[in-house]
Amino acid sequence: MSGFEAAFAGAIATVGVSAVVLARGWPGPTGRHRAPRPATPALPAVEAMDKVAARCEVENRVTIHARTHVARQFICMDCLNPSTDPLTYDTREGVQ
Repeated sequence: MSGFEAAFAGAIATVGVSAVVLARGWPGPTGRHRAPRPATPALPAVEAMDKVAARCEVENRVTIHARTHVARQFICMDCLNPSTDPLTYDTREGVQ
C-alpha cells in the first residue's frame, strides 16, 4: 500500500467516524448523550373568564357575556363591546 492510499483511507475513516459522532449527538458534561427532556405533565385548564347571559346594550338582546378575571371587564362575546356589569350596577342610581 502506498503512502497516498494509506492517507486516503485514513481521511475516509476520519470523515466516517466524525459523521457518526455528529449524528449521535455530542456527549454532555456528564459524559452521557443528551436525551430529550421528558414532557411536563399537563396542567389543568384555567378559564380566564366567567361567562354569563346578560343583556347587550349595543345589540339590544340577551347574549353571552364574559367577565375577565384580571381587569374585571364585562364584555359581550358576540359584538365584543363592553357592557354594564350587573354585579356592580346599582339599579337605584338616579332614584332619589
